[in-house]
Amino acid sequence: MGTKYFFIYVLMLIPGFIFSNVQRYERNISWNGIQEIKISDNESIPLLRFDGSINEPGNNFFPVYFERIPIDYIASDLKIELYNKIFEPVPEEEIFAIDGVEIITQEIAITSYISFERKKPFATLSFIPIRKNEITGLYERLISFEIEISFSQEGQSPYKSSSYKENSVLASGNWYKVSVTNTGIHKISYQELSDMGIDVNNINPKNIRIYGNGGGMLPENPTIPRYDDLQENAIYVAGENDGSFDADDYILFYGQSPDVWKFDESLDKSIHLYSDYNYYFITVDLGEGKRVESQPSSGLNPTFTSKQFNYGYHHEFDQRNLIGSGRIWYGEKFDLETELVEEINFANLDIGSEVYFEADVAAKSESSSSFSFFINNENILNLSVSATNSSNVNSDFAKTKFGSTSFIANSPNLTVKIVYNKPLSTSVGWLNYFKLNVIRHLSFSGGQMAFRDLRTANQDLVTEYTLSNTNSNITVWNVTDLINVKKIEATNQNGKLVFRVESNELEEFIAFNGSSYYSASFTGKVKNQNLHGLGEYEMIIITHPSFKNEALRLADFHKNLDNMSVVVVELQDIYNEFSSGAQDISAIRDFVKMLYDRASSGNEPKYLLLFGDGSYDNKNRVENNTNYIPTWESTESLNPVSSYVMDDFYGLLDGDNTVDIGIGRFVVSSENQAVSAVDKVIHYATNSSKVMNDWRNIACLIADDEDSNLHFNDAEKLAVMIDTMNKNINIDKIYLDSYEQISTPGGERYPEVTQDITNRVERGALFVNYVGHGGEGGLAHERILTIADINSWKNYDNMPVFITATCEFSRFDDPHRTSAGELIFLNKNGAGISLYTTTRATYAGGNAALNRNFYRYSLARDNGKYNRMGDVIRLAKNATGSSENTKKFVLLGDPALHFAFPEHNVITLKINDISVEELTDTIKALSEVTISGEMQDYYGNKLSNFNGELFPTVFDKPAKYTTLGNDPASNPANFEIQKNALYKGKATISNGNWNFTFIAPKDIAYQYGFGKLSYYARNENIDGAGYYLDVVVGGYNENSGIDLKGPDIELYMCDTYFRNEGITDENPSLLAFVEDESGINTVGSGIGHNIIATLDDTKEFVLDNYYKADLDNYKKGEITYPFFDLSDGSHTLTLKVWDIYNNSSTAHIEFIVNGLPEGYNYPNPFRGTTQFKFEHTYCDKPLDVKIQIYNISGQLVKTISDNYNDDCYVYISDSWDGTNDSGNKLTGGIYIYRIFVNSVDGESLFNITNKLVIFD
Repeated sequence: MGTKYFFIYVLMLIPGFIFSNVQRYERNISWNGIQEIKISDNESIPLLRFDGSINEPGNNFFPVYFERIPIDYIASDLKIELYNKIFEPVPEEEIFAIDGVEIITQEIAITSYISFERKKPFATLSFIPIRKNEITGLYERLISFEIEISFSQEGQSPYKSSSYKENSVLASGNWYKVSVTNTGIHKISYQELSDMGIDVNNINPKNIRIYGNGGGMLPENPTIPRYDDLQENAIYVAGENDGSFDADDYILFYGQSPDVWKFDESLDKSIHLYSDYNYYFITVDLGEGKRVESQPSSGLNPTFTSKQFNYGYHHEFDQRNLIGSGRIWYGEKFDLETELVEEINFANLDIGSEVYFEADVAAKSESSSSFSFFINNENILNLSVSATNSSNVNSDFAKTKFGSTSFIANSPNLTVKIVYNKPLSTSVGWLNYFKLNVIRHLSFSGGQMAFRDLRTANQDLVTEYTLSNTNSNITVWNVTDLINVKKIEATNQNGKLVFRVESNELEEFIAFNGSSYYSASFTGKVKNQNLHGLGEYEMIIITHPSFKNEALRLADFHKNLDNMSVVVVELQDIYNEFSSGAQDISAIRDFVKMLYDRASSGNEPKYLLLFGDGSYDNKNRVENNTNYIPTWESTESLNPVSSYVMDDFYGLLDGDNTVDIGIGRFVVSSENQAVSAVDKVIHYATNSSKVMNDWRNIACLIADDEDSNLHFNDAEKLAVMIDTMNKNINIDKIYLDSYEQISTPGGERYPEVTQDITNRVERGALFVNYVGHGGEGGLAHERILTIADINSWKNYDNMPVFITATCEFSRFDDPHRTSAGELIFLNKNGAGISLYTTTRATYAGGNAALNRNFYRYSLARDNGKYNRMGDVIRLAKNATGSSENTKKFVLLGDPALHFAFPEHNVITLKINDISVEELTDTIKALSEVTISGEMQDYYGNKLSNFNGELFPTVFDKPAKYTTLGNDPASNPANFEIQKNALYKGKATISNGNWNFTFIAPKDIAYQYGFGKLSYYARNENIDGAGYYLDVVVGGYNENSGIDLKGPDIELYMCDTYFRNEGITDENPSLLAFVEDESGINTVGSGIGHNIIATLDDTKEFVLDNYYKADLDNYKKGEITYPFFDLSDGSHTLTLKVWDIYNNSSTAHIEFIVNGLPEGYNYPNPFRGTTQFKFEHTYCDKPLDVKIQIYNISGQLVKTISDNYNDDCYVYISDSWDGTNDSGNKLTGGIYIYRIFVNSVDGESLFNITNKLVIFD
């Protein structure tokens, strides 16, 4: 995996005291010492960590303390100080094991600022809690302190909302949209208006209006002003004064390209990152429009004279993104061809003036390389590019170099030549751009010509402009104010236009003679819309139009299920009102911010769903692109660790780096995927017997090996946190280093880990949490989870939420590859309901911090209510800080979805008729135990109307395990799991009361200790969970009876219709019904007493956790277990089951994977009715079945058609009574029948021919 950040969660404590304008908080730091962290195959770094530290490259990976504290108001003089500081020495072996110790100073330097979250202020602070003692010279670390936040005066209101128009201009009237690609004067003719669908013969030309907000991108900083809604532009309409728009009439307007020139000491061209077009909107329905007005020449004496203008030339072709990440694209490639030549002519160039030249390049070379730049064969600039290091996967893919120079112009014709000086055959270079700033004489060069004089910028001047080479046909517009263009009233003096302008800013003009105009392309009529008129909504769904129907279906679901106010908005509608029709991510953010700003306090939108996949290519340059909802990409575009994609941008609404709305994304790129995604949400959130099961009580922690047990330790801390916050949850642990590692030709592997992960996913869990190395293709260097594994999962009824604290597991913005995380989300058969996951290489410390904060906010309950998924990612990110590492996490899923936490409480009242308030009986081996209790709501009230089922699990004491130290960087360590079930069954709940009885197995651990009673309860539409910990397990019942007989076993594959030697697909399920007078042993702690399935006499599977007792009957139950990817051909399966007295029984069955289908009818011969049956391997696939019956002469006498969809391998038809298609009874004799089996889309799968006999 890539390098890993380290940022560990710091436990929030209760404020020490608050008075007046001072707040104080006590804090402690628990240090963890040095850990050696592997950041690549060839590189590792030592990290000094504490619980809650942020270890980032910017601070040489020294640990940083970070915290946000809510405050009541803001002030200009926020002051944060530390008091009562207690230090301890840093062991020498720790401080000198890390580099960069010189950044540690004698005093702790605090960085503090005010941030906002959902319009409320927070004091934010960070510091490195290490100092160098000025007396001893030793390094010391902080272990205890108090934070004091003080204000000397109250500040103003903590949040100020922007103002917005109440309605959009697009709310009424007919609107027509045109696109432009150039900056300058555009012409729209009579015919062009007519072609748009405007009835030009019946309009008043004075009513023609054009709206648009100019070119360029919106500012990403929301505090920078921008236009709200579409702005009307001043235009010129030729021939409008006669009241009719005639065939030779036309419109002129000043339109801007999406790429705009800006002045910043020189002319700089800003390339639009999201659109190649700019748009304008035409209407004739709103009355008289704005026209270009005259601007008189100033009558003041000139203080500055301008007879020249600055002109920019920019060469840039965004053709390739070098690492598939980031917003910077490169153009020409220097490899086989190492030179680029471009001829440029600058009309009226001021010969002898200074020309400014700059260029930006990149190169990938194992040794330093260089670019040389020539103007008219004269070398003007050389750029040396540093070498790259391809052996380090975390280093820059290529190195960049920027340079600039000036030279004297000696000719209007410039030949620019760029040469890449290639040192190695493998060296490659790329051009980002080059540009020239030149000075031209202010002489009209024909058609239309824009001009400006940078010398006039930011000065109070009266400037006299003299434009030469003119005639009476020349018109000059002042286009400085894009929406209020003015016609300059200039004086023609001997072929020169002269005018004066009084201004303190840079003025932009364009002169034209009517011989050449740009054209605007009609893109379509715009339906009326009014996003500005929207009210308050709790959830916003922004969708690509391809997925709107499914977005509306999801919105309706939330409205009906949660009584939630939801609005569904198409992207283009947002662009029309907020970015003048052009794709722009800031328009999306501005729309969300408008709803957020205008909402009354407490009613701000909470959830934002981006309904559509994204791509690093926001302008559709790559094939098979997935740019459905655009992405914010980092400026860094060459380093695989520092370059990233971020959805947080859409939720930065208060003008800082704090996320103000819970954001999720559906990474769908087809209608079928959209349907599946919504289906999964509805299925997960709609309580039914299919989804309401005890998987909702389980959290599974998966920890990678190596890295000095870093991931193991982080997982163990998560286990403690989960157990402390919600004891209803039973924790399953899959720690790689506790399994046998197998050497294969492809590397080290953990096959049993892969099997256990798949088994856990198939059985279900509320959370599946992985900590460790990973990538787009799966988890861990040992490939414990691959794409093939994910695609094989079928767990639609018990989908977990995945938390993957690893690298780029869900890199959703690569259109060339669907990542493992995306496939979990997209798996239509289940896999995961959502993921809290990473999109780029991350650092383990930051992952750990966010992971802990995930549980901090997901497990917390306020007045009986849990946070929704979007709340959790927002709160967790803000509590972790706005580092790059945090920004790389996303929620793939519905942010408004509740976790499947059980709602009510299951309370234990008695054990063996003794109240749990008294001293309870000990559960001994072979003792009969009866446990009873009731259902209660969150507030402790009995639910007397609750009638349903209880699923109890009685756990033995926690079992102790030790990791194996499989690798040099894996150290043997102890851990506990409470997973040995003494009993797992099902009991009736009646009027809120329940009880169940079982006999404890002989195989319990006889030493005394505390077990756990775990419960899951459900009725038709609500559920509950509970636990009881004060139950002692141990000892032996000396008065137990005698049982010498093993369990009875009925063994099948998939269902009870299966017959021995039948056929299956490669993923069949074992099905067994077992019964014993004393009960079934599921503990297996005695050697060889587990429930064991043996496949082909070689591979064993422990099935203790797959047994469930029948309702109110501990004596019998069911075992189901899924197999995966079995080889074709014959297999044998043996099942061995023990009772609680350790008597065993064995059953056998044979089956054929992907064998040939066989069909028959039974009974045969028959006199009354018969049924047709056939075996097949198309489990879970809808089938069209047609049975045709022929008499002995070959005549078709009967056709039976059926649609079949089941999850098993045997088809059984309805009974056939021996009649023909006319309903008449067939005569006795022999008949031939053929069974045709097709897929629902008509594909022929197989057919079977057989015969039957009818008796008279």
